[in-house]
Amino acid sequence: RDITDFFFVRSMIEVEIIRQATPNIPEEVIMELENQNANVRILAEKGFFTDHFKFDSNFHETMLEFVDNSFLCSIAQSLLSRTMQFQKFIRKHSQNQIIDSTNEHFHMIEAIKQRNPELAAKSMKLHLEKSMERILMYVHYD
Repeated sequence: RDITDFFFVRSMIEVEIIRQATPNIPEEVIMELENQNANVRILAEKGFFTDHFKFDSNFHETMLEFVDNSFLCSIAQSLLSRTMQFQKFIRKHSQNQIIDSTNEHFHMIEAIKQRNPELAAKSMKLHLEKSMERILMYVHYD
């Protein structure tokens, strides 16, 4: 129940974060996120997952840099720091689940490149729903 409650709140906040950030993210930052995500996928295909977790945190934190609402960012930062508590479940993910996550990030980055806040928000919501499902699968099977 704590996990579903956490992701419910996280989704509400981070969907709005990406919606507000999308028009403000400079092209060079978008390109860097895109390159990092591509590299993470290559490593994941080879069975190396550590960079995925670093990229995922960096991606979500990068969104905060381009939102002009310090209160919203403060709430999001608090949620992101709590995400680490769930990392122990994430680390058990299979290679395919990590690749799925990189695909979800790809869709968010594409929406940002298109400067489409609503598509970015929809992609973030889907990513967080899938992340919760991945974690819950391991909570129930441990």
